[in-house]
Amino acid sequence: MFVLDAAGNSILCMHGGISPKLTSLQDILDIPKPIVDPNTNELAGDLLWSDPMIGLKGYKPNSVRGVSVHFGEDVLEEVLEKLDLRMIVRGHQMMMNGFNFFHSQKLVTVFTAASYYPEKANRGAVLYVSADFRVGFKILVPQKGEGGKKVFRGDHEMSNDYDDGHVRKADEELKQSNPDI
Repeated sequence: MFVLDAAGNSILCMHGGISPKLTSLQDILDIPKPIVDPNTNELAGDLLWSDPMIGLKGYKPNSVRGVSVHFGEDVLEEVLEKLDLRMIVRGHQMMMNGFNFFHSQKLVTVFTAASYYPEKANRGAVLYVSADFRVGFKILVPQKGEGGKKVFRGDHEMSNDYDDGHVRKADEELKQSNPDI
């Protein structure tokens, strides 16, 4: 499953990137759901897997991933104008500093998984958007603790206490251990 959101019709958020099949926001709504295999729908596959490429004009097959396309700044600009958007926010690619801008800050890749490749010690980032559409980031900085266990610095110190895979502790347990939550 993937979720796309047009925040105030100014910022479009997705997992991957744009597509040659994307001509309107209605195209996204018209994708048949549920999708068992997103690669059976070219638009859905591109929204999940396409990547920006500096210096590219247009689109070209994404030979790195083996699915979808790479897209250039020219077609990003066309899509932004056609859909009346200021920015596209995407995830899907590891960024050493947790985020990276493309095409004069009209697209940003946000990658939240700090230490995705433990040998590279990448940072993670969380994007926030203010009411007046200013964007900012919280950076997640991994460090090694006792026994090589991942440790996060700053506002995220307590995340290690609750990082037990995909299972989350009950809200009541969190409130008892940290009344500021």
